[in-house]
Amino acid sequence: MADQAEGSAQSGRGLSVFWLIVLATGVPALVLAGWGWLEVMHPRTVDDWFDWAIRTIKVLLLSDIYFDPEQIEAEQKDGVWTKLEWARAPGVLCSLVLASRLVYIAVVERAAEMWLRGRRNHSVIIGTGPAALGLANAMTGRKITHLSGELKPRGDYAQLTRVGTLEQQLAAAAAKTAAHIIVDEGDDSNTWQTAQAVANIHRDIDVLAHISDPWALEMLIRADHVRLRPFSYAGSVSRQVMLAHPPYLLARRLQAKAQHILIVGFGTVGQALMREFLITSVSANPAPMMVSVVDPDMEKAKHIFAARYPELAGKALDIEFLGGDLREENNKLVADLKARSAVAEICAAYVAIDDASLPLSVAVAIKERAQRLNLFRAPVFLCAQNGAGLLQIRNGAGLTGRTWMQSDRKKQSIAFEELELEAKTESLLCDLRLVAFGTWANSVDGAGLMIADPDAPGRSIHEAYLKKYGESTRTAGRPWPVLAEQFRASNRRAASHIRAKADAAGFDLEGWLQGGEVGAGRGAFELPGSETDARDRFLLEDKAFMRRLGELEHRRWTIEKRLEGWRYSKDRDDLTKEHFNLVAFDELSETDKDKDALVIEVTAELLKGNGRRKKPKTKSG
Repeated sequence: MADQAEGSAQSGRGLSVFWLIVLATGVPALVLAGWGWLEVMHPRTVDDWFDWAIRTIKVLLLSDIYFDPEQIEAEQKDGVWTKLEWARAPGVLCSLVLASRLVYIAVVERAAEMWLRGRRNHSVIIGTGPAALGLANAMTGRKITHLSGELKPRGDYAQLTRVGTLEQQLAAAAAKTAAHIIVDEGDDSNTWQTAQAVANIHRDIDVLAHISDPWALEMLIRADHVRLRPFSYAGSVSRQVMLAHPPYLLARRLQAKAQHILIVGFGTVGQALMREFLITSVSANPAPMMVSVVDPDMEKAKHIFAARYPELAGKALDIEFLGGDLREENNKLVADLKARSAVAEICAAYVAIDDASLPLSVAVAIKERAQRLNLFRAPVFLCAQNGAGLLQIRNGAGLTGRTWMQSDRKKQSIAFEELELEAKTESLLCDLRLVAFGTWANSVDGAGLMIADPDAPGRSIHEAYLKKYGESTRTAGRPWPVLAEQFRASNRRAASHIRAKADAAGFDLEGWLQGGEVGAGRGAFELPGSETDARDRFLLEDKAFMRRLGELEHRRWTIEKRLEGWRYSKDRDDLTKEHFNLVAFDELSETDKDKDALVIEVTAELLKGNGRRKKPKTKSG
């Protein structure tokens, strides 16, 4: 993001320098030439003055009158250069500078525009919001056309001035051949307005609108346009870290009774972390998932949660809001955290402070207090767009759970030091290790912007549903190309849970996650392929297995619906968000149980012969 901003600033400075040179050379040349011709011609009539003006202007046109000794003989005095002779040098320089600019406009820019119009399968980014600039900088493995500044092609990156109507701008960017169009105007309302206009112009291209507010994101996901999809930085980076280091793997290593995560700060990223935790990490452990939120403004955080997620607390999630700051001495906060940890040990802590300057200092303080007060031993993940200078590590749980809480402080200190040294050597996660997430490269990965078809798994689930139950006039029974976005999103959520299902089936997810490269890791949309036994773990003929996995899928679906505000009713009403299937698995009809089984079958097929795909390289933050 900083690189893009610097590039735009340098472009503006370059144009300013150009005009400064023109003025610094052109004005003196005209003044000297006009002065000189006044002394030579002594104009009196209108025709004389007109001739004087023409002669003066010719100093910028490389006229031969400034190079003919006879023309300036009247000004020659004792071999000293005259005003007309002095006007020559700046006039020539000004003429050359102007000519070079005209050549650039006539040749270079036209050639660049022709080059742009020939681009295919590129990413068109519109706007100068933080996501537009950040993504343009991070998506180094893809051709980028950025509508934001002056025309400035550079390798596979080109920046265009937004001139004319939106349709003309899109035509200049060759948007009709783009893989997708990303919009971020810096303001949610302006972004959504532009994105809708773009989607109406190019109805056959996916348009992604960056919406920063999580509540607005949830509402806009119900947009009517099937190729328009809102996304957020907060949601993308939260999905990436949850899939890279699944909390259920960490909980298992710590032998915790349930998945219990700590979120410090309940702003946009904090809320997104809670959502992704509930979407991607529902595990075979039947214990309620737990979230402890620490926020100095506890009451505000509680009100936000109650207003936006009225059906979650006590039904699908054990959540508790704790007031205070973990950097300060606060006996009540410590006691509350220990009480919560007594129910289930914290398996992951996430620092989601909105202030970009605070995450590292807060994370360091939390680690120190957690170790000193035996609060928890979970890794501490901090959201930092610049990576906070922390070393990159392999995905998975790593060495988490190798230490234990004990009263012998000396032994505990030695254990942690040895563990951290081993983890650093092997680039692995460990107890209380600080790990950064939230770079724009993480966001690119979490949003699937480098994947040819990120909707493929979700679409496969939907198409299997249509094949078995047939199409219908109901919105959920329509083919994928005309399926409403809210139902596409539901299928995407089911697909994002595939790794958790593979883990529940007995697949060595930890070993597969660690198999990725350090820093690059397994992409958020990457699935175990034919080189693994993931597919073979799905015993589709085993009734007990299908019941266990079907129950897991139903619990995931139930939590998803509660997350969206649905509640139980004997009848289904999409308007009031009421559904008769928000009951225990055993209370479902056989037909509805078959729908859960269908997701398990499709999951097995998606893992069959998936093959390891090379992930495009992205620039780390």
